[in-house]
Amino acid sequence: MGSLTSSLAGRERSIGVLAVVLLLLAMLLVAVRTLDDNTLVVEAPDELTIEPVESETSPPPEPSPTPSLAPVGTGGLVLNDASEADNSPPPTRTVAAGSTSWFAGRFPAHAAANESARDPSTSRWALLIGVNEHTGRTRDNVGSRQDAEDLADHLSSNGWRDDHVLLLTDATATRRHILEGLAWLARKTSDDSIVVIHYSGHVKQWYGWDVDGDGESTDEALWPSDNQFIVDSDFSERVARVRASRLWVDIGGCEAAGFADSPMIRSRAVYTFSSEEDEKSYEDPSAANSIWGWYLVDRGLLQGHADRDNNGRVSVEEAFDYAGPRATARTSSQERGPQTPVIIDNLPGDFIFEIPPPPPPPQPDPPGDHPTDGGIIAPPPDDDEDDGGCFLVVFC
Repeated sequence: MGSLTSSLAGRERSIGVLAVVLLLLAMLLVAVRTLDDNTLVVEAPDELTIEPVESETSPPPEPSPTPSLAPVGTGGLVLNDASEADNSPPPTRTVAAGSTSWFAGRFPAHAAANESARDPSTSRWALLIGVNEHTGRTRDNVGSRQDAEDLADHLSSNGWRDDHVLLLTDATATRRHILEGLAWLARKTSDDSIVVIHYSGHVKQWYGWDVDGDGESTDEALWPSDNQFIVDSDFSERVARVRASRLWVDIGGCEAAGFADSPMIRSRAVYTFSSEEDEKSYEDPSAANSIWGWYLVDRGLLQGHADRDNNGRVSVEEAFDYAGPRATARTSSQERGPQTPVIIDNLPGDFIFEIPPPPPPPQPDPPGDHPTDGGIIAPPPDDDEDDGGCFLVVFC
């Protein structure tokens, strides 16, 4: 009897424990709510939060913001940089440039464009890149796309052909498209070409990390909209393949002068950079441009304020002289320091955008002045002269 009583008591205890467990589970199911795929919050007295766990497939952490300006005339600015707190190595995955057939399908007019000695406008070529919007969690810019669009407007107003100016912005400004654009310039240009290459957007910088093996302790990279970087040595080598009698390369972004590397730097070219290699560059949300683009392109070139000699045209050198000190003064009160634009001018004379008129068509020669007109035929000799039966044709 005692054994039976003990057995029943044990079963009652087990049932009681099971009931308590079931009650606790029910309470937990009611109290737990899912915030997202990775975060759960249990509504207990101390509210325990389980943070998401980063994995290899998780997106990279959002970079720190680019310096941005408040309205012109006030003190606050926005950094045109997304990476000052991120010194991670470049991604191991690379995206190779596509084929010329792909480029022809995406940009057929540009693929078909060529130069003609009889039309000076066909010797002008430009690749303009401006990136405001990025995939993933990279902080977007506010004025880089407008910098490129304003420069496209300036070239168009000076007669540069639409099919010779390739404008890549936001979603089209991927690594693949930018590399295709540089390859397009290398295919199309000649030693007589006049070429503009412009980039405005984020710049990635690695401190104390020789990313590309070029011996530099600090490396920079263009930051395309798909977050697949183009390291400075790669960019420089591709620009070096572009032939030109006159070349202007402009980089607008933080640490911009870090791109001033060989083999890109050469004779018959001018290079402008929005800041020194150890400086930030800024944007102005009220102007909808970067500070550099606002003074150099919008005010200096497009609106003509940089026309120092009042001859009705603005050269790159005049635009730089106008924009440089203004950009530095505008950013002088920033906590991260001002931006100091840089120019490397290896051009004889100035870089101008105006296109000369085409040469006049060849004029026909007066009659008798060219062998194709039949020349001047001498009269036949007298009958009493023996010249062997020949006559002469005189070419003047």
